[in-house]
Amino acid sequence: MRKLIIIIGLLFVSHPLLIAQTLNEQAVLKYVETYSSVAVKCGEQYHVPASILLAQALIYTKAGTNHLSKIPNNHMAVTCTKNDVDNRYHQDDNLKNICFKKYEKVEDSYLDYLKKINENALYAPLFKLDSKDYKGWANGLQKIGHSTSPSYGNQLIQLIETYKLFRFDSPIVEKQEVPKEEPVVVEVPIRVEIDPALLEPKTTEKPKQTEPTQIPLVEIVDSSKTNPSISVITPEPKLDTISTSTVIPVQEETKPIVSRVYTITDISGLATVYYPYSDRPVYEQDGLKFVIAVKGDSFEKIAQSVQLPETHLRLYNDLYEYKYQPVEGEVVYIQKKKTKCKTEYHTIEMGESLRYISQIYGIQLEKILERNDEENIGVGYILCISCKK
Repeated sequence: MRKLIIIIGLLFVSHPLLIAQTLNEQAVLKYVETYSSVAVKCGEQYHVPASILLAQALIYTKAGTNHLSKIPNNHMAVTCTKNDVDNRYHQDDNLKNICFKKYEKVEDSYLDYLKKINENALYAPLFKLDSKDYKGWANGLQKIGHSTSPSYGNQLIQLIETYKLFRFDSPIVEKQEVPKEEPVVVEVPIRVEIDPALLEPKTTEKPKQTEPTQIPLVEIVDSSKTNPSISVITPEPKLDTISTSTVIPVQEETKPIVSRVYTITDISGLATVYYPYSDRPVYEQDGLKFVIAVKGDSFEKIAQSVQLPETHLRLYNDLYEYKYQPVEGEVVYIQKKKTKCKTEYHTIEMGESLRYISQIYGIQLEKILERNDEENIGVGYILCISCKK
């Protein structure tokens, strides 16, 4: 029987040792009293049981007593992406040096977590469940590999039922607008008094004829001689006025530069390798296994065909935008990319993104960022790929 090794997920990191620990009852009650309103508010916004959010937060923060809750206000264990620069946090006891996001408010961590899983197609079936179906959510999270703990779903259910967290679950009630009462209009008779002086006829005087305004002639300089991009039209003077108009040519809009995608269209030089978990051809290059996307492909389809969670597949390919799908011929790695390669430097050309460069060399994007000055990276920049710093 083939076994698929499940590794740590892309967005959220669960700690089996932490989950297995018995939570302090007083700490749990205090946490629920403090943050249940946050869980209800955020849960209703995304149609997720508040009990599930509370149970998850209790596990990740050890009922609000660990570093994750006290320093970065990260109650849902959301990890960093490449765009998180000023809001990164590393726990003191974090042996794997995992980077967690830092938030100003606890509510922000709840909303960010919900936004991320809502945009992830892997969680789509869960959002179709009833907002009170905490068991469906717990078992669903277990099924898709949200946690590395084999009993994660049961632990959520046990927490919810032990502390009756399901009392915070309620269907989303749409707020109906209360019809506004129309103001009562009372008609009041208005008394109008007319000044008799206004009724007396007035003599009309012919307006005095004024002399036409003399406008001094303006000497017009032909700017086109000094600046060919500006043309001046000088119509013939009419009567005593002279009008000038300047015509400035409108520049055409430049088309946005589209980032390149690492694709392979000619597979004649590639050799397939044995990979027992895939129902599509798997290739290997420089020790890295990958597949090639076909027309109409998606990361969900590829993940199913190679028996990997979609979140892991996107992690291997440094993809943090969950709406992005592979194009025809795109190289999709099915294992973690390397930290070094034979190439030391690469000069960035127009249209090359850092992800594109990391894909063509099979190097983790995070490692490339660590070796370069992010503020100065641009076209023409000599990028350190595997150079010795």
